[in-house]
Amino acid sequence: MAALIEKILKGTDERIALQLPVNPAFLLAGLLWADLSRRRERWLHQRVDADTAMELACDEVLEATVRQVAIPRRLTDLMRVIWVLQPALEREASGMALGVPLNDLTDAQKHLLAHAWFRAGLDFLCLRGEIGEISSSACAFWRQYAPARDKETGEAVPTHLPEDFGKHGQIVRRPRQRNRRPNRSRGEPN
Repeated sequence: MAALIEKILKGTDERIALQLPVNPAFLLAGLLWADLSRRRERWLHQRVDADTAMELACDEVLEATVRQVAIPRRLTDLMRVIWVLQPALEREASGMALGVPLNDLTDAQKHLLAHAWFRAGLDFLCLRGEIGEISSSACAFWRQYAPARDKETGEAVPTHLPEDFGKHGQIVRRPRQRNRRPNRSRGEPN
């Protein structure tokens, strides 16, 4: 697990040197991964299913950590998402061949691709693959669908999500939805 921390710290230094954004939640998720893994294994040995074991381990780690260090909720929420995505990304890539067309992915795989924090979860998964904690094949499978990065800013280049594709792979244009709120005078209660 020290190898993961070293990898994350080195990657953080490189991003700072290139003046790219760094998300502290990603760094914290890496620093606490060893503790989370131990707690998750303990729950798995008690015959708790994998997803529940991960949730329980997340709760324990975050509860123990926020007692010692003040971490904003927006960061703990993202840490939890990165952690919870790990088993899902591993499970959904298991046994899948590279080069599967986007339209042939399962609904669960498409759902993961459309997740707002898919890229953070994938980057974390790939770091785990680089240190040999998991097979790098899961990383390779998901990388082929990951949004490209802008070389200067490091930001994700907008790509089409799985639901943007029709039956034969063509892009489907969806009408823009407007958020319309009823007009209320200032004196009326909600």
